[in-house]
Amino acid sequence: MVLVSAAIGTVFGALAGYFGGWFDRIMSGYVFNVFLAFPGLLLAIALVAFLGAGLNKLIFALCVIGWVGYARMIRGRY
Repeated sequence: MVLVSAAIGTVFGALAGYFGGWFDRIMSGYVFNVFLAFPGLLLAIALVAFLGAGLNKLIFALCVIGWVGYARMIRGRY
């Protein structure tokens, strides 16, 4: 789970930092902030409720909410 979140966050953060401009504005200004505006655990519970029960769906939901911290850290690096 952490490896998947770190990989996704690293890719999106590096792309936002490298390209800059409108892509960075969209990623940092909208996508990252929307995910950080909601409490992570509540967002994961809502996503699992929407997708249905199951361990794989829970892991997917936690990966979906976990990548944003890595993306912001990598974006700040570049």
